[in-house]
Amino acid sequence: MIRGRGLRQGMPLSPILANLVLSEFDAAFRRERIEMVRYADDLLVFFNSKRDARSGFEFVRTQLGRQGLTIPELGDDNSKTQIVAAEQPVYFLGLELAYSGSNGGYVRKVGRKVIAKLLTLPLGLNPV
Repeated sequence: MIRGRGLRQGMPLSPILANLVLSEFDAAFRRERIEMVRYADDLLVFFNSKRDARSGFEFVRTQLGRQGLTIPELGDDNSKTQIVAAEQPVYFLGLELAYSGSNGGYVRKVGRKVIAKLLTLPLGLNPV
């Protein structure tokens, strides 16, 4: 048996503890008026340009570093840490967020990945 500290991934208490630990992190975004959505350790940050997004990545890294935390480097399509154009859909917490030019904002949909996963469930069983 491997012994460690903390909670197992997916435990119901995890988001609550994340909110406590990251309260100053969240406050830094509010002070800078940076639009951000965070659930536990999942983060989505909005910027007006790729240049702003790169600066924003450094801001995220700095704020996390103040608490002894890190974020993976910006990567290719296989990395969770990415800069994407406004027109590209983003998957966040099982939803696909897609830019809608008709309303000038984003719409949320159940993502293709979630639908594909649901289709593999045996009939008669409810997903947990």
